[in-house]
Amino acid sequence: MAANRTCASCGRQERTSASPAPDSGSRFSPAKGRYGPACLSNGGAADVLWLLMSPDQYYRLVHRRRWTKQKHQRRLAASITQLLFADHPEPP
Repeated sequence: MAANRTCASCGRQERTSASPAPDSGSRFSPAKGRYGPACLSNGGAADVLWLLMSPDQYYRLVHRRRWTKQKHQRRLAASITQLLFADHPEPP
């Protein structure tokens, strides 16, 4: 049996299974089908990852803006966490 639920961030109505998959401790659930504060779909989450992980972005930040590789890695991880996980810390 399925039930309706409302996304807390955007108010979208979604159909969910009556018995969702158990949470493995992660901050998102593929069973819910939405990621982060913007309620991104799986495809939307993939688009965000592709955008952030673009080689062009790396080149601009590390070679043009002179970020260290470590700074790029930290900021990339913080940005992904902030955009795709609902209960996230702010980036450093």
